[in-house]
Amino acid sequence: MSEQPEVILENILRLMGFPAPVRREDREGETHLQISSEEGILIGRKGRTLEALEWIIRVGVGGETAVRVDCSGYRERQKQQIEEMAFRAIVQVRQRQEPVTLGPYLPAERRIIHQLVSKEEGMKTESEGEGWEKLVHIIPD
Repeated sequence: MSEQPEVILENILRLMGFPAPVRREDREGETHLQISSEEGILIGRKGRTLEALEWIIRVGVGGETAVRVDCSGYRERQKQQIEEMAFRAIVQVRQRQEPVTLGPYLPAERRIIHQLVSKEEGMKTESEGEGWEKLVHIIPD
């Protein structure tokens, strides 16, 4: 990497008018960047600003590292909400033996659902649609 991802993010935030320190943590083959700010605008609607920041940083570091950006614990709260919703959908699929459609979701959100359902016996998932907001179908096997 020519420039560290946390330095790139701090510079972007400064240029946006929201200077904030960024904490870096490398785990599970990804670089996680935590913005220390309470500015909701940095999260964006449904996390879209965070997704855009991740894309810019990936380009800035040459695309050789997976980068996750979070602000004020948004990603963890979102993950918990998606997991709870997916568990409810799994119960519904088991009871009715009919597919349930969830979404649309961003790629990272779909990944949470796919991973969760993959651990359930007799269930599978399929994505449908284009772009960042595909639907996820949970299907009885």
